[in-house]
Amino acid sequence: MKKGLRDGWKLQDGSGGGEGHVITDEENGKVQVAVESQWGNGQRWNNEMHYVIWCNVTWLTPLDTMAPPA
Repeated sequence: MKKGLRDGWKLQDGSGGGEGHVITDEENGKVQVAVESQWGNGQRWNNEMHYVIWCNVTWLTPLDTMAPPA
């Protein structure tokens, strides 16, 4: 997973997820992602909003190979 890549994710139970872009290079199988949108049964998770998440790259699905605009 490379810095700048747009990605999406779903929770393991399929109940939610989101979209964003990778803001750090992968280290030990983990990256930080700037969250652009979250969804989950029509709500954010427990009414929480996360602007950056730190997660395993295996949770992410690339949406495109374009870096976000500077």
